[in-house]
Amino acid sequence: RKKKMMSMRLSPTISINSYLSPNPSPPLPRTVAFTTPGNYAARLSLLLHRRSWSPLWFPTVIVEPTTATNADLITHVSRLHDFSAIAFTSRAGISAFESAVSAAESPPLSSSGDDFIISALGKDAELLTPGFVSKICPNSDRVKLVVPPNSTPSGLAESLG
Repeated sequence: RKKKMMSMRLSPTISINSYLSPNPSPPLPRTVAFTTPGNYAARLSLLLHRRSWSPLWFPTVIVEPTTATNADLITHVSRLHDFSAIAFTSRAGISAFESAVSAAESPPLSSSGDDFIISALGKDAELLTPGFVSKICPNSDRVKLVVPPNSTPSGLAESLG
């Protein structure tokens, strides 16, 4: 005796309503790992969290001045009158430069002369305060601060002209 096989065709049911229900279950958290210096970690974490990401910060290498770099900076600061501009790409660079300028007996630039440009990227420019400028030149009108609208090395180069 042969058994008859029955084939049953099941039609798949897709519940579109589950996607449109007024009380959807919360989406699974999306985790994003990011690297940044500590001074940017909290701000970036908050911005990512607002976009429904679960931020995971991995600290990066910290750049700090050494005795050797401080000595080199002091040498260059004393010859700042030979330069037309200085461009900073990091807060660490601004802080190290300010430390070297502070070690000088007097501001390295005289009150008169051609304009001197100081440029920094993005929020780093917040460190270019009037106090910082006065350590470089007693005449703040001689110093022009430039913050490129595009915070990239190419934006920095473009803003310097």
